Amino acid sequence: LSALFRDPAAIATDAAGNTYVADTGNHVIRMLAPSGAATTLAGSAQAPGATDAVAPAARFNAPAGLALAGGTLYIADTGNHTIRTLSPVTAAGQVRTLAGEAGRPGSADGPALDGARLNSPRGLAVAGAAVYIADTGNSVVRRIDLFPEPADNFVSTIAGHPGDDGDDEIPAIPGVPGFKDGSGFDAWFRHPEGIAVDGAGNLYVADTGNAAIRRIANDGHDTVTTLAPAVTTYEPAPGSEPPPPTPPSAGAPTPHGTGGGGSPTPWFFLGLPLLMALRFYNKETSRKLKNKTTAKTANPRKISIKYFFLNKSSRLLRFDLSRLFAVKN
Repeated sequence: LSALFRDPAAIATDAAGNTYVADTGNHVIRMLAPSGAATTLAGSAQAPGATDAVAPAARFNAPAGLALAGGTLYIADTGNHTIRTLSPVTAAGQVRTLAGEAGRPGSADGPALDGARLNSPRGLAVAGAAVYIADTGNSVVRRIDLFPEPADNFVSTIAGHPGDDGDDEIPAIPGVPGFKDGSGFDAWFRHPEGIAVDGAGNLYVADTGNAAIRRIANDGHDTVTTLAPAVTTYEPAPGSEPPPPTPPSAGAPTPHGTGGGGSPTPWFFLGLPLLMALRFYNKETSRKLKNKTTAKTANPRKISIKYFFLNKSSRLLRFDLSRLFAVKN
């Protein structure tokens, strides 16, 4: 083999024996044939960007996650904060953005191409009509529900402590890193990078920042348990908080998704019940709105607008609470 790579971060294989490589530092997707021959399948080496186009003309920014399913290659375009697809998986295939907006990190749930935001996503897994994401910068696990019409695709947070993207009046609040087992939003992760799904629909998460392997059960409650090590909470020693992982070629971390660490203030424990109640309300709101997109008469744009206004009243309170109960470093 004479091919040269730069910080490759993920691979996927097909039934024909081809190996697909997220060549992160070169901003391209490569393919290794069974013979060992290497070709650049999509993107252009050392030319980062976000262009959707036929594979050679498409551009990526530090792609670091891959999953292959149903003749489509799903790509975590980490530096662009998006999920992309290549279909068919050839040099003549088309690269399209599936979720998120290039250059706009965030944590909002909603229609995949009309309001949903991601923050340095890495790990990907596909099961049926769902794409699961280790949303590394937000310290949460997300899901894209796929529908026949791309405009109906919907992004939701299934586990981890989500943030808020703010608006003109409220600054953005990233997902909160931590280490706690629980159900859905009550469980905390710390910059997870890998994810896999089994035949029963259970998810397995490489919780990188916590040096742990976690399981999200397909039990209707998204129950998170820690498989290894055998602990359920962890607070690092002062000054030992690891920095959030960033793509090797992406430079300094973004200001989004980098908060947390250390010990909570005493106010945190007093306000925790209120915060949990608020999170439960927002989760139920997101779930009900997402379910509406499955109806044939659903209008994703109307759903997005309803989601905004239903959450508006709680966002000011959540912002004030986040400042009051801020985690000390």
